[in-house]
Amino acid sequence: MASLWKHPNSPFWAACFSVYTPASQLRWKRSLKTTDAKLARRIADTLDDAGRAVVSEGEINGFCEKIADTRARRATVRIFDDVFRAVHGREMGGASLRAFTASWLSRIQAELAPQSYDKYKQVTDAFLSSIGSAADRDLTSFGARDDVLVLQFRDELAARVAPGTVNTTMKIVRQLFKVAAQRFKIESPAQHVSGVRNRAHSSPRREFKLHEIGRVLRVAKGSEWEGMILAGLYTCGQRLSDIATWRHENIDLVKRELAFTSRKTGRRIIMPIAEPLADYIESLRSTDDPAAFIFPTAAGHISRAKSEQSATLSNQFYDMLARAGLVRRRSHAKAKTGKGRSARRAASEISFHSFRHTATSLLKNAGIPHSVVMDIVGHDSAAASQIYTHVGDVEKRKAVRKLPSLATLLGATGGGQKGQAKSK
Repeated sequence: MASLWKHPNSPFWAACFSVYTPASQLRWKRSLKTTDAKLARRIADTLDDAGRAVVSEGEINGFCEKIADTRARRATVRIFDDVFRAVHGREMGGASLRAFTASWLSRIQAELAPQSYDKYKQVTDAFLSSIGSAADRDLTSFGARDDVLVLQFRDELAARVAPGTVNTTMKIVRQLFKVAAQRFKIESPAQHVSGVRNRAHSSPRREFKLHEIGRVLRVAKGSEWEGMILAGLYTCGQRLSDIATWRHENIDLVKRELAFTSRKTGRRIIMPIAEPLADYIESLRSTDDPAAFIFPTAAGHISRAKSEQSATLSNQFYDMLARAGLVRRRSHAKAKTGKGRSARRAASEISFHSFRHTATSLLKNAGIPHSVVMDIVGHDSAAASQIYTHVGDVEKRKAVRKLPSLATLLGATGGGQKGQAKSK
């Protein structure tokens, strides 16, 4: 039976539990790195069950995934690894590819942002589903010849989604097998499976012209999309999912400042708010709840979506571009090829992400130093951010004031990006 113990000089609980090895019965004591007595009790009891081999590997992985405290989860995963090795004579995840995948996801969960973890989980679930019964084969039976399974998955995916999505997915699959190869000395079947090339006719992403933004704003007038489009431009292309989930507490209208954490990268972003966007937010119906969403309908689409992604909002924005006459309308009916919604859609050369390119070009054309532009626009990784020194608030506010005014956007007639006015 498991018990708890705490050293007088430590805030953390330790678990005392039995481990039955093939040779003997042992009593282990391990720090759980948690101050929560109830959580410590659950972990201790489950460790005792694992030590007696009465819980499966899948149950262990499922238990670890539910531990919200990152430090406690990391410690618990390591202890379970030791217990499992002592009881079964092998590492967790060695029984089958499916079991290894669950173990691997449990290990890396604490290292990933929630949205990134959801992506890894989604990709590995799709891969295991694609290869069918092979997912339950002994992991050590996999080798280079099984590249046919990886190729099959890649080609099935390429028939449905864009090349960029395929290549991102394949990176995760290769990473999965790379770790398996290192731990169990197998030859990775994904090692030599490349991604797919962008089709020659695919349209490259481009920036918006000022008159195009004006046309979309006129279509969006009076809806939440009017504010989100202004936010897309005047926050220099922040992600749609971030903008849709802004709360009133993220906005300081006195300081004219926006502060939030990127859902994808975990990067803390603090930036000045351009006057057109500040004016729009001030015009909204006031609320006393600082946790209320600024764009509640859009936030609802995010919360209801699988893995809280912004696909529905992206499709809505595309339809808005179509109503503005900037892209071709999409038909929900089957094409002559017989393919319907499941068919891969041709990439559009403009999307919500184009606001990022637009703002970058506008700021650079206005003579804003590259380091200031990069600090405002932001980076996808901490490593990229470290290339540039921190830019002060004064420099960023001067830069944001160089973005075109709302009057300029609505009055633009197709003359491109030249002749822009400062924001009011």
